[in-house]
Amino acid sequence: MASLKVGELRSLLDSFADALEANQADRAAMRGLRDLCAMFSGSEDKTVATFLKGIKLTTPNSDARSPKIASVVPVVASLRTFVNAFASKDLNDGLDSFLDILRTHSDSPISVFVARAVSVSKPAVSQSKPKSKGKKVATSMDDRLVGDYVKRLEAALGDGAKFESLLSELSADSRVQQAEAVAIASQFYKQTAKDTSRPKALERIRERQDKLMKFKRQPSTAGRPAA
Repeated sequence: MASLKVGELRSLLDSFADALEANQADRAAMRGLRDLCAMFSGSEDKTVATFLKGIKLTTPNSDARSPKIASVVPVVASLRTFVNAFASKDLNDGLDSFLDILRTHSDSPISVFVARAVSVSKPAVSQSKPKSKGKKVATSMDDRLVGDYVKRLEAALGDGAKFESLLSELSADSRVQQAEAVAIASQFYKQTAKDTSRPKALERIRERQDKLMKFKRQPSTAGRPAA
């Protein structure tokens, strides 16, 4: 695990979330896994060992009423079992250590755990750039608006007409600035870089719908026994 990068672990988890979505697996579990991956933002070049050592110090919290780490543990455990035979020792060890952290914090809400993990893994950034433009946008971002759109997009996902109508509304909404668009794309689909333009962020949002609709149009092979 000494040389395994956070970016490699994140890529594996993101790909597994894509596979779960394509096979119409438990949406809550898939959503939880995507939300959990947000903790890796900005730390992709760190080694997994260094990253996990830092977030290990976060204090478990079970107060908030939202999806908890425990709901994601079985998903990551199943991934660990699946890759066991062909993954490198570093990757398997990294997943084992990651699972240990998740089990320790199993009662913590995913959102709270991710926020704390990000804060402890990037202390230098937050202190060295207190007046950056990015920081000002982040602090003024309308979190309630972002959350509302994410919920509505999730509800419209898979319905072509409903989704297009909602995306048009989102695109025309002057309240959804660049920061909000990026946050919506990150929460609804995949983590999106903070400097991504508004149009590109909206394309990311559409990408998830397009992938799902393309999958639906293909002949179904899911669940067929192997020959």
